Amino acid sequence: MNNLITHPPQLAADVRAIAAEVLEIDARAVDAGKSLRDQGLDSLRLLFLIDRLESRFDIRLVGENLSPDDFRSVDSICRLLKGDHE
Repeated sequence: MNNLITHPPQLAADVRAIAAEVLEIDARAVDAGKSLRDQGLDSLRLLFLIDRLESRFDIRLVGENLSPDDFRSVDSICRLLKGDHE
């Protein structure tokens, strides 16, 4: 069973915390709408981010429908996890 949290503020807080861990910065410094690349995310850290998200939410983030834009920001990751990505 998937552990995805459906309450949006908690989902955003969880994703922000995971991003902060991967970026090695304080969670309060992570801007949800700003590009994670601009906040220090590179290709290796993206792999770590995906791994942490999969572990936290007990999901698999694979497939041809995924794009780098799905991981552009905390907000875009939340949309992806809620199934609102295009």
